[in-house]
Amino acid sequence: MALERNADLLLIDERRGTELARELGLETRGTLAVLAAAGARGETHFDRMIDVLTTQTLFRFTPELIEEARHLYEEMLREREKKDRER
Repeated sequence: MALERNADLLLIDERRGTELARELGLETRGTLAVLAAAGARGETHFDRMIDVLTTQTLFRFTPELIEEARHLYEEMLREREKKDRER
């Protein structure tokens, strides 16, 4: 469906589906990457959203995956703060 609609980005968390989408040339993001980006932009509270995701949903994760998302969030936040200082 993403190909049919000429989507710029596909939100997908399932590993095999992500691999297939990338083989087809689609850019993909997972839920955690979307939350990291939104948190870094100040659109949501990253830690609160991770808590909700991991305690109130059926989202499957490993501690390593959460840690990776946290590092991504912190990296994006530092980059945003750097750009803000340069303005």
